[in-house]
Amino acid sequence: MSERPWSSTAPPGEFRTYISAEESIKEFTLRAVILGALFGLLFGAVTVYVGLRAGLTVSASIPISVLSISILRAFGRSTILENNIVQTTGSAGESLAAGVMFTIPALIFLGFGSEFTFWRIFPLALLGGWLGVLFMVPLRRQLIVKEHGNLAFPEGTACADVLVAGERGGSFAGRVFWGLGLGGVYTFLMNTVQAWTAQPEARPSWFPGASFRAAITSEYLGVGYIIGPRVSGILFAGGIGFNLLHSVGTDQWVPAYGVSMVLCLGAVIACIRSLLLPDRIVVRPTGAIEFVAPLRKVVLMPNEIVSIRPTGGEFGFLVIRHATGKLRLLNQFDGFHEFIMQLKAANPGIDLRGI
Repeated sequence: MSERPWSSTAPPGEFRTYISAEESIKEFTLRAVILGALFGLLFGAVTVYVGLRAGLTVSASIPISVLSISILRAFGRSTILENNIVQTTGSAGESLAAGVMFTIPALIFLGFGSEFTFWRIFPLALLGGWLGVLFMVPLRRQLIVKEHGNLAFPEGTACADVLVAGERGGSFAGRVFWGLGLGGVYTFLMNTVQAWTAQPEARPSWFPGASFRAAITSEYLGVGYIIGPRVSGILFAGGIGFNLLHSVGTDQWVPAYGVSMVLCLGAVIACIRSLLLPDRIVVRPTGAIEFVAPLRKVVLMPNEIVSIRPTGGEFGFLVIRHATGKLRLLNQFDGFHEFIMQLKAANPGIDLRGI
């Protein structure tokens, strides 16, 4: 067996499974199945609620992995394979709920609402889940095993790293519970105490009949933080375009057109700026570092980088200062912390305060 430490992003020739085929440890246990089923119900309900309100969902694999590590550890020693069973079962329930939630409403809008009872939706979801599992059995070797290194699977890789960190004694549950607590306090103050309204509204006097609204509920803020400014900007531009088309032929067409054009221009500029932000880092065999964005690529040597520090007024961004200027990038992408460790080893004098 290789003496190198295990890495989820190792090249195809060097990659090895974290648990070898010769090892026999607990995996398909009763507590793992029960906990995974409970997580599937919980996150499935959350997926339907958030999806119907926000129009998109986020995967639950990583939070389920974090919670599984903490909960099973509280009931005694757990194995990485047990935690993997929990996150697989729980995230499958969430994915199944998303499939139902994105298809059934469309059929209801087409006039088939009275025909969709529980005893029709349940078999559809069950057969859909079985079909997905049966298709994944033969496709796993082709898409995951043989294509390792070619297909990134960033979320699956991040989930594997979380499970391995939990197996080695690490824990990220504090962040999850902090998020739950902050979301609960925020919702309590907004809905129960009525400290602020869930949907602020402004009616400008210079645009009669128009109003500007923004939903600031905890689920919207959470989804927005997860998907980041790039996807949020695209969704915002799409909403502006829809409202612009919706006003065609009405009395408000001319003023709506002018306001929408200004907002749409701002959204386009924001989208272009976000497409210039690197979201992937590639380290060449020569040691050069590529900061890859959808619209550009910047190549730097480690000794050219002076510092990497958070921005002062923009949450979620970093500024890389180098010999010829500076570069902004998102801090929400896989492999960032491994890159920081490698960069610090290659350039010990780099300033990483605040990272």
